[in-house]
Amino acid sequence: MSNIAVKRIHCDVRELNRNPSRQYSAAPLEDNLFEWHFTLRGPRGSDFQGGLYHGRILLPPQWPMKPPSIMFLNASGRFEVGKKVCLSATSFHPEHWQPAWGIRTILEALVAFFPTPADGALGALQWRPDERRKLALESQTWRCPCCGPVAELVEGGADERVLADGEAKSAAFDAPVLPWDEGRAAAPAAAP
Repeated sequence: MSNIAVKRIHCDVRELNRNPSRQYSAAPLEDNLFEWHFTLRGPRGSDFQGGLYHGRILLPPQWPMKPPSIMFLNASGRFEVGKKVCLSATSFHPEHWQPAWGIRTILEALVAFFPTPADGALGALQWRPDERRKLALESQTWRCPCCGPVAELVEGGADERVLADGEAKSAAFDAPVLPWDEGRAAAPAAAP
């Protein structure tokens, strides 16, 4: 375990705590800084709207120089449960990884990829829209064995009005400056 990795993890924790998002939450497990659990809201206007999707991020000992592994723990119809997700911001594509990317960047990328086509990527699913909407409703009551009910892990729980009511007031709050916004690195892309 590298001192650099631990310092960076503490920076990611502080950054997420200072600027929380209504779209997602994430934190390391109490007994393992290198295993994070996250909860994402399904993107508005998509088949996933209203869903609360929970997963884990496994950071390598060389964090942030090497990318994490990511898997979802509850069903969405977009990503396989318990299988590593293949995106350019994951360990499947270390050649695309940028050390400037942090936990928030990973979460933003995951939210952005929900409504995109699976196109045969590892860990990706292409379920019918009605199945995805059904899973979105079911996900609201899902309970993680480590974290508890996912509805308690994001601001406002399963109430989508939290996003709609606070959207205008918090647009800048929920949209952090990401590495590619400053021209420092390219945005993570879905892996083929």
